[in-house]
Amino acid sequence: MKLSDLLKYDHVVVQCHDNPDADAIASGFVLYSYLKKYGKTTELVYSGKYEIQKSNLTLMISELEIPVKHVKTLPKGTELLVMVDCQYDGGNVTELKCENHIDIDHHARKDPANDGSIIRGDIGSCSTIMWFLLKKGKEESLLQDMKIKTALYYGLYTDTSYFAEMTNPLDKEMKDSLTYDKGLIMKLKNSNMSFEELKIAAVSLLGYEYYSGNRYAILKAEPCDPNILGLISDFVLEVDSVDICIVYTTLKFGIKFSVRSCEKAVNANELAAYLASGIGSGGGRKGKAGGMLDFKLIAQSDEYYRNATEDQRFYLAADILRKRMDCYFHSYDVIYAGKKPYDTSDMDLYEKKEIEVGYVKATDVVKSGTLLTIGMLEGIIDIKIRPDTYIMFGIKGEVYTISEKKFEATYVSTDRKYDFIKESAPDLSDTFSGEKIDFLDKAKVCISSRSYRINARRLERTTKVFTKWDNDAYMLGEAGDMLAVREDDKKDVYVIKKDVFDLTYRKAKFDESAT
Repeated sequence: MKLSDLLKYDHVVVQCHDNPDADAIASGFVLYSYLKKYGKTTELVYSGKYEIQKSNLTLMISELEIPVKHVKTLPKGTELLVMVDCQYDGGNVTELKCENHIDIDHHARKDPANDGSIIRGDIGSCSTIMWFLLKKGKEESLLQDMKIKTALYYGLYTDTSYFAEMTNPLDKEMKDSLTYDKGLIMKLKNSNMSFEELKIAAVSLLGYEYYSGNRYAILKAEPCDPNILGLISDFVLEVDSVDICIVYTTLKFGIKFSVRSCEKAVNANELAAYLASGIGSGGGRKGKAGGMLDFKLIAQSDEYYRNATEDQRFYLAADILRKRMDCYFHSYDVIYAGKKPYDTSDMDLYEKKEIEVGYVKATDVVKSGTLLTIGMLEGIIDIKIRPDTYIMFGIKGEVYTISEKKFEATYVSTDRKYDFIKESAPDLSDTFSGEKIDFLDKAKVCISSRSYRINARRLERTTKVFTKWDNDAYMLGEAGDMLAVREDDKKDVYVIKKDVFDLTYRKAKFDESAT
């Protein structure tokens, strides 16, 4: 999507998530300013139970003259609703019904994604996405606007733990390119909380619960701006014996909670979703997430809670977090691959079906070192092209990369042109310039080789696999998915989703290794 695609609508509403943070406000402000520049009727809004109260945010809004307002309903006449820093139907945003809506977000994709949406889970802030869209559209007047530059800088600063968690080269490029109001940024940095909020944080810290077995802490805070929960959890995570922190507060309608994790086997967004499963909503990013438990949903699922007094309910609802945390740590297995051969004695031997897929050697199209953005139905990622990189087009429309060595061991190449016949063609572009690159024009057909075989078994429970090629992030397999081990490399362990596996593999007709 390009920003200019939005100009066909005359009345556009830009919506931040409930309890918006600096990144959401900054992103919304940029889009609002762009639409106003081209004479569109535009409103910047957020919804939810509470209005913005956090001191640094009120200062940001006042000093940068950001016209954000709290609403309960969608403004009349809205033709398009654009969600920034969140997604339509997401758990952290009030759903304002609109026929036409798109998402611009840097959190994990929620299915199904809307046409035209930009979901970049690999980028540190939504502000970075908005800056890139301005740059891509050559919006120099907006890129030179001091208020916009300052908002973008502060959005990135706050959403990446003061630049410590910048996850994409675009984050750094934006940071290095921006000039900003240094005096205002200094004020904002020193206005994170009021004395009243400081007292709330202090009382919360004094009442911490710590569970040494799994190195996590749970803290309760008095009712406050939900952003304060994040500040408390960020602080607690700095304790040397704490790898995971949950901070919650009880409200009239439920429990709001914040999750932080520096344990590589526990993604905060995954944990938040688990805690809220069936009784609320939760999500976010790998290191930072949050959610809400709905008292009404809790009552529907728990008879004991339903029959409790109001005072008892508040206690019992909080106790759910503790119980679910305990269950979570017993709900999955972890596999660290690459150090030693994996035991395949309980696995069956499978071979690839002779399936035709597409391939192209990346350096036949772009130079080695090019940072390539690949956008497909399953998400958007950035990949640095190397001399041996092959781009593959799979049977379900998926796009992925493999090394030349693995390609030659897995596929038989042909000179036949590959025709991409899925519902939508892959969007491949230069990450920095935004220029689209046509790889399909040079894509050819390759056929899965029967000589490529794996040992595999069906997973009976959730399993996290740290592969030999990526020891920092895990592949998540659910019950029913397949755990696979290459026959020729027992250290190469990974997960294959059930639907893909069933289409691409069959049991080997015989075991050559046993003859």
